[in-house]
Amino acid sequence: MGEGEARQGFPAPLSSLGEGLGVRADLLTLAAEADRRLTRIEQLAAQASQEVSRLGSRWRQFVENLVEPAVVQLFQARGIEMQETYRRLKSKRPAAPMEIDNQQGLFVIRQRGDAVEIANQASFQPTAW
Repeated sequence: MGEGEARQGFPAPLSSLGEGLGVRADLLTLAAEADRRLTRIEQLAAQASQEVSRLGSRWRQFVENLVEPAVVQLFQARGIEMQETYRRLKSKRPAAPMEIDNQQGLFVIRQRGDAVEIANQASFQPTAW
Protein backbone atom coordinates (compact mmCIF):
# COMPACT_ATOMS: atom_id res chain seq x y z
CA MET A 1 0.00 0.00 0.00
CA GLY A 2 1.39 3.42 -0.98
CA GLU A 3 1.86 6.38 1.34
CA GLY A 4 -1.29 8.26 0.17
CA GLU A 5 -3.56 5.20 0.24
CA ALA A 6 -5.82 4.39 3.17
CA ARG A 7 -6.35 0.85 4.39
CA GLN A 8 -9.94 -0.28 4.55
CA GLY A 9 -11.47 0.90 7.83
CA PHE A 10 -8.59 3.26 8.67
CA PRO A 11 -8.41 7.00 7.99
CA ALA A 12 -6.17 8.30 5.22
CA PRO A 13 -2.79 9.68 6.23
CA LEU A 14 -2.64 13.37 7.11
CA SER A 15 -1.02 14.30 3.82
CA SER A 16 -4.12 13.21 1.87
CA LEU A 17 -6.32 15.28 4.22
CA GLY A 18 -4.59 18.40 3.00
CA GLU A 19 -5.43 17.43 -0.56
CA GLY A 20 -9.06 16.87 0.49
CA LEU A 21 -9.24 20.33 2.04
CA GLY A 22 -7.93 21.84 -1.20
CA VAL A 23 -10.62 20.03 -3.18
CA ARG A 24 -13.24 21.18 -0.67
CA ALA A 25 -12.05 24.80 -1.03
CA ASP A 26 -12.26 24.45 -4.80
CA LEU A 27 -15.80 23.08 -4.50
CA LEU A 28 -16.80 25.96 -2.22
CA THR A 29 -15.38 28.43 -4.72
CA LEU A 30 -17.27 26.76 -7.56
CA ALA A 31 -20.50 26.74 -5.51
CA ALA A 32 -20.13 30.46 -4.74
CA GLU A 33 -19.55 31.20 -8.44
CA ALA A 34 -22.61 29.11 -9.37
CA ASP A 35 -24.71 31.05 -6.82
CA ARG A 36 -23.48 34.35 -8.26
CA ARG A 37 -24.33 33.25 -11.79
CA LEU A 38 -27.76 31.97 -10.73
CA THR A 39 -28.51 35.33 -9.11
CA ARG A 40 -27.51 37.08 -12.35
CA ILE A 41 -29.69 34.74 -14.43
CA GLU A 42 -32.65 35.43 -12.14
CA GLN A 43 -32.10 39.18 -12.58
CA LEU A 44 -31.96 38.80 -16.37
CA ALA A 45 -35.13 36.69 -16.36
CA ALA A 46 -36.95 39.34 -14.31
CA GLN A 47 -35.83 42.07 -16.75
CA ALA A 48 -36.90 39.98 -19.74
CA SER A 49 -40.30 39.39 -18.14
CA GLN A 50 -40.78 43.14 -17.64
CA GLU A 51 -39.82 43.87 -21.25
CA VAL A 52 -42.21 41.22 -22.59
CA SER A 53 -44.97 42.69 -20.43
CA ARG A 54 -44.31 46.16 -21.82
CA LEU A 55 -44.23 44.80 -25.37
CA GLY A 56 -47.57 43.03 -24.79
CA SER A 57 -49.09 46.29 -23.58
CA ARG A 58 -47.84 48.18 -26.64
CA TRP A 59 -48.99 45.39 -28.96
CA ARG A 60 -52.47 45.39 -27.36
CA GLN A 61 -52.73 49.16 -27.87
CA PHE A 62 -51.59 48.82 -31.49
CA VAL A 63 -54.24 46.15 -32.20
CA GLU A 64 -56.96 48.19 -30.49
CA ASN A 65 -56.09 51.17 -32.67
CA LEU A 66 -56.44 49.00 -35.77
CA VAL A 67 -59.64 47.25 -34.71
CA GLU A 68 -61.70 50.15 -33.38
CA PRO A 69 -62.44 51.83 -36.76
CA ALA A 70 -63.41 48.44 -38.28
CA VAL A 71 -65.75 47.71 -35.38
CA VAL A 72 -67.55 51.02 -35.86
CA GLN A 73 -68.04 50.19 -39.55
CA LEU A 74 -69.34 46.70 -38.69
CA PHE A 75 -71.99 48.10 -36.37
CA GLN A 76 -72.98 50.80 -38.83
CA ALA A 77 -73.38 48.12 -41.52
CA ARG A 78 -75.95 46.47 -39.24
CA GLY A 79 -77.82 49.73 -38.83
CA ILE A 80 -76.49 50.40 -35.33
CA GLU A 81 -75.42 53.99 -34.86
CA MET A 82 -72.42 54.17 -32.55
CA GLN A 83 -71.85 57.27 -30.51
CA GLU A 84 -69.11 56.06 -28.17
CA THR A 85 -66.48 53.36 -27.94
CA TYR A 86 -64.70 52.14 -24.82
CA ARG A 87 -61.57 50.13 -24.28
CA ARG A 88 -61.18 47.65 -21.43
CA LEU A 89 -64.49 48.79 -19.96
CA LYS A 90 -65.18 47.67 -16.41
CA SER A 91 -68.18 48.39 -14.24
CA LYS A 92 -68.28 48.15 -10.48
CA ARG A 93 -71.88 49.33 -10.18
CA PRO A 94 -73.96 46.73 -8.31
CA ALA A 95 -76.95 47.29 -10.60
CA ALA A 96 -74.92 46.82 -13.79
CA PRO A 97 -72.06 44.39 -13.38
CA MET A 98 -70.32 43.96 -16.71
CA GLU A 99 -68.03 41.45 -18.29
CA ILE A 100 -67.16 42.31 -21.84
CA ASP A 101 -66.22 38.81 -23.01
CA ASN A 102 -69.42 36.95 -21.98
CA GLN A 103 -72.29 36.15 -24.34
CA GLN A 104 -75.08 37.63 -22.27
CA GLY A 105 -76.61 40.03 -24.73
CA LEU A 106 -73.35 41.53 -25.93
CA PHE A 107 -71.85 41.59 -29.37
CA VAL A 108 -68.91 39.25 -29.83
CA ILE A 109 -66.14 40.51 -32.09
CA ARG A 110 -63.68 37.97 -33.51
CA GLN A 111 -60.72 38.01 -35.81
CA ARG A 112 -61.16 36.72 -39.35
CA GLY A 113 -57.94 36.71 -41.32
CA ASP A 114 -56.58 40.25 -41.25
CA ALA A 115 -59.97 41.77 -40.37
CA VAL A 116 -62.58 41.51 -37.63
CA GLU A 117 -66.21 40.52 -37.77
CA ILE A 118 -69.25 40.39 -35.53
CA ALA A 119 -69.67 36.76 -34.52
CA ASN A 120 -73.34 37.11 -33.57
CA GLN A 121 -75.97 36.16 -36.13
CA ALA A 122 -77.82 38.92 -38.00
CA SER A 123 -80.96 38.22 -35.93
CA PHE A 124 -79.10 38.85 -32.63
CA GLN A 125 -80.70 41.47 -30.38
CA PRO A 126 -78.23 43.01 -27.90
CA THR A 127 -79.16 43.79 -24.32
CA ALA A 128 -79.76 47.50 -23.71
CA TRP A 129 -77.53 48.92 -21.01
